[in-house]
Amino acid sequence: MREATRGSKQHEGYGMGEDKTTLSTSCKNRVPGTTCLRSFMNAIFYLLQSGCQWGMLPGNFPPWQTVYRYFRGWVREGTWN
Repeated sequence: MREATRGSKQHEGYGMGEDKTTLSTSCKNRVPGTTCLRSFMNAIFYLLQSGCQWGMLPGNFPPWQTVYRYFRGWVREGTWN
């Protein structure tokens, strides 16, 4: 089975629509050693679309524990309802 990559057909449609160019541009200028917030959003959209468990998140996304921590923080703040 072929592994999914960021540019593959398997991940199309998990982006944020119109804000895609703005977010992808800002990710290119990020500090080395950090992860772009867009990758967290893509991971959450992937989870919502596929219905997979947190631990089954593909390896081309940030670690599931980190994605979950961001998601829980956004839920608690009311950012993600």
